Amino acid sequence: MREKLSELIAESMKSGKKDVTEVLRAIKSAFTMYEKTGKTLGDKEELEILLGMKKDLEKDISAFRVGGRTDLVEKGLKELEILNTYIPVQSTDEDVKKYAEEVCKEFPPTSMKDMGMILGKVKEKYPTASGKIVSEVVKNEVDKNNK
Repeated sequence: MREKLSELIAESMKSGKKDVTEVLRAIKSAFTMYEKTGKTLGDKEELEILLGMKKDLEKDISAFRVGGRTDLVEKGLKELEILNTYIPVQSTDEDVKKYAEEVCKEFPPTSMKDMGMILGKVKEKYPTASGKIVSEVVKNEVDKNNK
């Protein structure tokens, strides 16, 4: 996505979509700040940054609601909608659970200490997978194996 950002910003500016331009510039800025740390920005890191931005924006919207700032709530919701168009479709909890079960069959866990390895395998395929779901699957498999 990094390569396409400048092009997307130019397109949004030409079409007069100020909100889109603002969100794209924020994304570009976040990517640039990450690269300035000396780390390499790959697809996984881009996704993590976008998800972090989404989470921050959701917190802001919640705070604006509590503060009664409906104008900022509306602006935040619009930005969130735009940001979501650039975030790849996330895996469902069911997808994660199913894959975690497959990994457990391939590498049967004997204790919860095996959780890290299994979570790592699941995160390779589903970077945004919930550790809670994987933990439940591993716990069930450990309980099965110890009976």
